[in-house]
Amino acid sequence: MYDKNIMDIALNISKCSKDPSAQVCAIITNSESEILSVGVNKLKEYMIIDDLDYIYKNKNIKKYAYDHAEVVALKRLKPTDEKLNIYIT
Repeated sequence: MYDKNIMDIALNISKCSKDPSAQVCAIITNSESEILSVGVNKLKEYMIIDDLDYIYKNKNIKKYAYDHAEVVALKRLKPTDEKLNIYIT
């Protein structure tokens, strides 16, 4: 039951990604299904190109322009010794 609810949340949050070709969300939970961290594909902070159309049309640039949702979620996760689950759309 919790798995389906968390995936529904992930599917809704994935729409927040500014990457139109890969709107992905990753949610990390603990064993009680409490959400500990969330991430979506996002433009890397050091990217200074404001023209998103330029990035999308140039696959070599796009490949390096985005952080994956999983990486974003892991970077936001506080250290823990708990067993964790990750849900990825």
